[in-house]
Amino acid sequence: MNAARDWFRRAAAPFFRPDVAVAPDPLAPDPRVLARGFAAAFALCASGERPVRLLAARAPGADFRVLLHAVRGECAVERTRPAASGGLPARATARLPPFTAGAGPAVFGLAGGGDDLRLLLLPGSARDPRVRVSFRFFP
Repeated sequence: MNAARDWFRRAAAPFFRPDVAVAPDPLAPDPRVLARGFAAAFALCASGERPVRLLAARAPGADFRVLLHAVRGECAVERTRPAASGGLPARATARLPPFTAGAGPAVFGLAGGGDDLRLLLLPGSARDPRVRVSFRFFP
């Protein structure tokens, strides 16, 4: 099952056209860059009332953990590797508009040797105004 999912992810990746792309500097892997990028994408989706495709690129040599916390309304990004990096913080948070991840995961790994993270953000409806994080397109 994982092999089929990985194959589909690689085959469909060239067709994913991001509205917001965020990439940390590989020489100075700052988690604040990713946190601000997630906040910008969520704000664009909430204000524009249209789907937003978010691409979070990996940084070679650096690993990040991204946590979307719907109750707190924030995105927390932790740099897990390298542990210390020239005075840059190891953790950063950013406020997000109200959102829901539904039944999908809310914690993502962004490893330097792995794949980029592709998310589809869907605007809320009149019944539920929260931004929805969708994983149907790229599970």
